[in-house]
Amino acid sequence: MQRTMAVVCACAWFTLLGCGNSGPPATTGGACVADGGPAFAGTMSITSNCVADHLDAGPFPFKPTCGLPHTPTFTSAPVTTLDPGSTTCVRPSKISALAQAAQTFCSRGVGTTIFFNVPQGTGSVTVISQAHSGVQDAPVSISDSTTNTCSAAPNSVAPTFVTDPNQRVLLDFPYVTGDPVDAGIYYASLASSTGAMTFPDSAYLLDQVRDGGLPAGQWNLSVDDLANDCSVFSNCTGGSKTGVYDVTIIAKPMAPPTGTVDVGIYLVNAPGGLTAANAATAAQSSTTELGRMFQTLQTLYGNAGICLGSVTFYDVPSWAQGRYSAGIDADHTEPCSVLDQMFANLSQPGNTLNFFFVASITSSSQAGTTTVGIDGTIPGPSTAGGTVHSGAAVSSADLLTGTGLSGCTSTLPDYAACGPDKVAYIAAHEGGHALGLYHTVESLGDAFDPLSDTPQCPCATCIPDAGVTQTCGTDPTKSYQLKPANCLPPAPAACGSGDNLMFWEIGTGSTGALSAQQKQVMLGNPVVQ
Repeated sequence: MQRTMAVVCACAWFTLLGCGNSGPPATTGGACVADGGPAFAGTMSITSNCVADHLDAGPFPFKPTCGLPHTPTFTSAPVTTLDPGSTTCVRPSKISALAQAAQTFCSRGVGTTIFFNVPQGTGSVTVISQAHSGVQDAPVSISDSTTNTCSAAPNSVAPTFVTDPNQRVLLDFPYVTGDPVDAGIYYASLASSTGAMTFPDSAYLLDQVRDGGLPAGQWNLSVDDLANDCSVFSNCTGGSKTGVYDVTIIAKPMAPPTGTVDVGIYLVNAPGGLTAANAATAAQSSTTELGRMFQTLQTLYGNAGICLGSVTFYDVPSWAQGRYSAGIDADHTEPCSVLDQMFANLSQPGNTLNFFFVASITSSSQAGTTTVGIDGTIPGPSTAGGTVHSGAAVSSADLLTGTGLSGCTSTLPDYAACGPDKVAYIAAHEGGHALGLYHTVESLGDAFDPLSDTPQCPCATCIPDAGVTQTCGTDPTKSYQLKPANCLPPAPAACGSGDNLMFWEIGTGSTGALSAQQKQVMLGNPVVQ
C-alpha cells in the first residue's frame, strides 16, 4: 500500500487577531492562559554581525545567464560547527558577501521607522530581520471568544506599515483576514527570532511590477514583531515592547528569464554510508540514486527557469547526526527546537538553498500522514546562514534505503514509484517555500495562496460526493483532507492545482506544475542570482 506523504511547512498562520474576538477569553486568575503552547528551553545566545549602518548598497551580483537543460557542478566540504557539548540555544547569523549589495540598519527597536532606497528597475525587495538578545521568546496568548479557549502563538518577526514612494501602505498588519489575492504584500508565516519578507509576492503587486519594476525612491517600514503588536488587539495577552532587530534590505533588479541557485546538502542522515566526497562523485552519474535525484530536481526548478549552480555536500559530525537525524518534530519549530537548532548550528555562510537530509520527521498533527519535509520559514532568510531558519529538512528515507532506483523505469520523473524522484520533489517543494511560495491550498481546503493564477480548491466544492465519512472542518484529525485527485479533472471546474508543486500533499497526480506568478516569485528571491 502506497504511503500518503504530507509536506509540513512553516505554518501560514491565519490568526484570530483582528477578527472581532472581543468576548471573554478562557482565563485563570484573570489572565488568558494558552493551553499546549510550544516549550522554549535553553539559554539564548544571539550573535549580531551588524556593526554599522550601511545605506549605500552595491550592485546585485547576478551570475551569467544559464541555459536549460543545465548540469550543476558537485563539490564536497566539511561543516564548521559550534561546540558539540553546548546546551546553549544559539542564534548566530552568518551573512554572506551578498550583504555588500544590501542596506543594513543596526539595532532598531520595535516601532522604529526605517527609510530605505529602492533603485529604478528593482524587481523585488527582501527584508531580513535578525533579533538581538532580549527579544521575547515566550509565546503570546490569543483568545477565541467562539470556543472560549486560548492558543499560543510564538513571537514572530512581523514588519508593518510597508509604504512605497507614492504613500501606498502595502502592508499594515500581517496575519489579518481577507482574500490573500488582494493583499499588497502577503505575510503569513511565523518566523521567531529571524524572519524574511520578499515582495512582490501577491497577484496585486506582481501584476503591477511585471513591466517596470517596483516604484523607485524612498520606501519605509516599521520594525515590528508579534509581541509588540499584541497590545493592539483585545484578544491577545502576554506581549512585550522590548524587541531589537538588525534589519537588512536587499533590492534585486528585475530578474532575467533564468537564474542560478547554489545548493547545500547537509548529510545529517547519511543513507548507505554516504560521505560528502562520494556523494559529490555519485551525483554526477545518471545511473545512481543521487544522480537521478538531481536530474529530477533540475527538471522541477527548470520549470521556473532556475538552474542549479554549485551543489555542495557537507559531512556532518557524528554528534550532530545523533542529535538531529531522527529527532525532528514538525510540531515544534520554536527557536530552541531540534529543527531550528540544527539549522543554526550547521548551516554555513553563503547565499545558498540549504537542504538537510534527515532519517525521519515526526508529527502528531497531520491525521496519520507521513511527514517527509519541513522548511524553516516562508520565505527563508536568503543570503544568511547560521540562523534558526536557514534551511529545510528533507526525509532521505526513499533515496537509498527505500525504493531506491528499483521503481525508476523511465527517463521521465515518476514521483509515485521512483525513490530519488520522490526525494527531489520533496526538496523542490520545500525549496519553493524558501523562495517565497505558500501552499496553493491548505489540507482542509479553507486557505489559499495570494496568487491569482493558481486555482483554488475549496473543500465544500471539491470533497467527493461518495465514500467519505468526514466533512469539511477545521481539525485535521477529524475533517476531510484534500488529495491531489480532488483538485484535478474530472473534479468540478472550481477544483484545481492538485498537480502543482506547492499543493499541500504529494500523491497521484503530482507533476510539479508551476504558474507564471509562482515563477515570478521564485526568480525574485535573492538566493536566485
